[in-house]
Amino acid sequence: MVHIFFICALTASLYYSPVNADPPGTNTLVRMPITRKPHSMDILDTARTRQKQRFQSSSLQKRESTFQASLYNDQGSQYLVSISVGTPPQQFSVTLDTGSADLWIPSSTCDKKSCPFGGFDTTKSSTFQSLQEKFGIQYGIGSVNGTYVQDTVMVSGARVSRQQFGLATHTKDILIPQENSGSANGGYVNANGILGLGYPQLTAATTQNNPAYCPFVFNLMKEGLIQDPIFSVYLNAASKKGWSGEIIFGGVDDSKYDGDLVYLPVAKLQSQSNSDGSGGGAKNGTLDHGNKQQQQQQEDDESTISSNSFRQTNKFQNINLDSLNLTTPSTKNRKEASSGSSNNTSNNNQFSYDGYYYWMVYGQGIAVRHGNQSPEFKLQKPGAFILDTGTTLTYLPNDVAISIATAMAGPNGFQLDRQSGLLVVDCATSKSEAALELQMSATPSLNSPPLTFTVKASELVIPLDGETTETAKTCLFGIAPVGGSGGGLGPNMFLIGDSILRSAYLVFDMGKNRVGIAAAKGMGSTMNGTGSVKYAGGYATPSGAPSLLYQQGLITLLFVLISAILPLY
Repeated sequence: MVHIFFICALTASLYYSPVNADPPGTNTLVRMPITRKPHSMDILDTARTRQKQRFQSSSLQKRESTFQASLYNDQGSQYLVSISVGTPPQQFSVTLDTGSADLWIPSSTCDKKSCPFGGFDTTKSSTFQSLQEKFGIQYGIGSVNGTYVQDTVMVSGARVSRQQFGLATHTKDILIPQENSGSANGGYVNANGILGLGYPQLTAATTQNNPAYCPFVFNLMKEGLIQDPIFSVYLNAASKKGWSGEIIFGGVDDSKYDGDLVYLPVAKLQSQSNSDGSGGGAKNGTLDHGNKQQQQQQEDDESTISSNSFRQTNKFQNINLDSLNLTTPSTKNRKEASSGSSNNTSNNNQFSYDGYYYWMVYGQGIAVRHGNQSPEFKLQKPGAFILDTGTTLTYLPNDVAISIATAMAGPNGFQLDRQSGLLVVDCATSKSEAALELQMSATPSLNSPPLTFTVKASELVIPLDGETTETAKTCLFGIAPVGGSGGGLGPNMFLIGDSILRSAYLVFDMGKNRVGIAAAKGMGSTMNGTGSVKYAGGYATPSGAPSLLYQQGLITLLFVLISAILPLY
């Protein structure tokens, strides 16, 4: 979900109102960094300016390749990746978003007021196809509308033919030029679209009563274009400038994290049947609590995740969950996810990720570790943490966010800006020894051993009017309060944004429906838990251990040498 636009509008008020208290090759690793821009007066108000991204040479080889792309850190507010679309390719810088599933870019026919940075010219692409299907997403602030189309999409050499995506003919309050564009720190690049990395069922096609289609990253897996069915994300520290982050399609860079990767299953949303036996659809969507026996045992005391609650309580949600076709394996006539690619058109190639929408893990609670000031918030009912690179801040219920700020900054160390709803914190809080702790679970049970991820207070203090927290006079807290019992999404649903995810190395496993989390190197964070699952399973580690294919090659070579030498004796 791209929530930075709402944040930018809110944060701008901090400066205008008083703060009120209260291609050829073999097995090559192609890298493509995420880039970061330097700080300016308003880190969030400048979220729509972008620095140009570089394409690097690539190698595409089926089933044996990983593709690594640089990510551009845009003032700590969002992360951009460069893509090319069409034949010949036309380049775009788009926001990397694990909280949505659609790729969309503007059309060249979109008027300049609505799409100020230019768009995709379909007449110049020999591989373009129109699907004659409507496309649209309503954000908390802003919207995008257009049609679904197909064409070749490539990210750092990872190429999918006839990929389905949205072609925008109108946007509102999303693509906004930066006033200081082109200033001294090397040509700003504006985000000109979004690359969603969520599950097929999260695509906006479902809101038009159409089948979910296969997003770009899932097509990489489906067509065997990547070595392993995973992608990993490293955002790097907020203070790092330039091309400091990266995403790897098909592999993991073990030089970017400390300790072990701990894997947790992706939490599912599941529909319940109506009394007449028909599928309940989105209105009765609940967290999937595992096997039926366990679900029945916990049915009376576990949270119902209602799609209506999502829509009504979430100011930023870009997908109307009422329109999603939440299905269970027993539901008749369920919609399968179509491929969105010419290479996957047969029924045998269709697949379903029933119940999977967001990259989210089961949550047990949240705590602050800071001496005597260590409040802990245990969930009374199972919840989930949504891991969303498209959101700048982390959103928690009002009382939880205020208590965390109090424990980290002291009762007089922060203020609530009434107009923005954000917390302005004393910049000296960055020196606090306090740490925020996310308590996660490998199962939906609240009684299972927690797996904890801790983030230093220094990573949650964002300088607004200076390069660092030492030189800034105004700082923003990385935890934002929202009303209701969840993080702006519904009961016990919490949105974990870049303010926390920067401290983590993340591996999104599409093949096993799980997320691997480790402490990003040099960030001072930790990932712990009894019964954790370490990184294994033959998945690629480009910068560390040799690949499985390489090991197999050595074994084969050794066998041949031994076979040749033995007859001599």
